[in-house]
Amino acid sequence: MFSKKAPHDVYEVFGSAADRERLRISELDDFEALWSVTAAWVEAPNYRRRGWSGVCRIELQNSPQAPSGVYLKRQEGHCYRSTRPPFHMKPTAYREYRNLFKMQTHGIAVPEVLYYGERKVGKIWQAILVTKEIPQSISLETYMRLSSERPPSEVSGILQDTSALIGRLHQRHLEHGALYGKHILLSGFVNNPSSAPPAGQTLVPYLIDLEKARFRLARWRIAVHDLNQLFRHMAWEASTWKTFLDHYMAVVRMKRIGPCLSRQITREAHRKQVNHRRHHRLSIRPLPGNRSS
Repeated sequence: MFSKKAPHDVYEVFGSAADRERLRISELDDFEALWSVTAAWVEAPNYRRRGWSGVCRIELQNSPQAPSGVYLKRQEGHCYRSTRPPFHMKPTAYREYRNLFKMQTHGIAVPEVLYYGERKVGKIWQAILVTKEIPQSISLETYMRLSSERPPSEVSGILQDTSALIGRLHQRHLEHGALYGKHILLSGFVNNPSSAPPAGQTLVPYLIDLEKARFRLARWRIAVHDLNQLFRHMAWEASTWKTFLDHYMAVVRMKRIGPCLSRQITREAHRKQVNHRRHHRLSIRPLPGNRSS
């Protein structure tokens, strides 16, 4: 990775010299320019961890004919306590940047990093993470809702490739931590049921939103945690889920315990649903003394 130390205690890391040049052409090759750029939020910023974090989409004008889209994550005061000495608070974008770089080295499909930067204003951390847009992407969650309109061979290929991607992640003892259908993107999607991707091109799954990813020793616990999240947050058909799980077990070489793992995921999903309903009932219970007379 290409890095430099900039004035005013700004630390910046570029994916490569070419990436830095791409940002320079759009006059976005330093922290302040990226921090102050005006762009619409992809979704409303998260206000938590005593700060905020939000993502915008911008286009780099590398050439008038072919502008390229990138995602710009900016956050302020959105930190976690590092588990490495000296155990200081660090921006959560730094953890995501580190996870992206680690997964790329392991051959796990994730967005490419163009830039990471951080600075401290008084006692408050500000951080920026810029990643390349995944072209013609659709979330797995959205795709599966359209699966009845797609060629069966394409759907089967998606299930196999996505389970293989997650399996490779887990084989490295890496837990995603937020494995929802919206955090798996499929590139190369053609929004026309009658038209297939060009010859030689297939839909390729990518993992995104790796802010919570971490190393864990027990692969069983990793599988239960991640696959339970994926199971609960998507409307799976029983046969489709079984196909997905069978492919996953083949990748991680855990076929013998497949039925046991499936039962554990189902139990965890049921427990989470019961707890969610109980919490919802408690949250809407009227306060004492508020009853009308």
